[in-house]
Amino acid sequence: MPTIRALLSKQVNGSSYGITLISLQLSFKIASLAYTPIYTKVYQATLDWFPGFVFTLSSIITVLATIPVSMVGCRSGRADSYERILGN
Repeated sequence: MPTIRALLSKQVNGSSYGITLISLQLSFKIASLAYTPIYTKVYQATLDWFPGFVFTLSSIITVLATIPVSMVGCRSGRADSYERILGN
């Protein structure tokens, strides 16, 4: 969460930063309440068919979730105009 806050502070205007951050926190809380029963039902439904389905599904969701954070991080790194260190 601190990384997301730092990236948000660079991307969002100061006046809407609080609203954006509260909306993000609220969506995290709602998602954390919803995913446990959903994953339990999916696990029970797919246990006989493919026991590792929930693990695979979680892995795919995690990788997909890192894509927007990585894109924003790359864009903010370019905007700060960091110098590239050239080696031998």
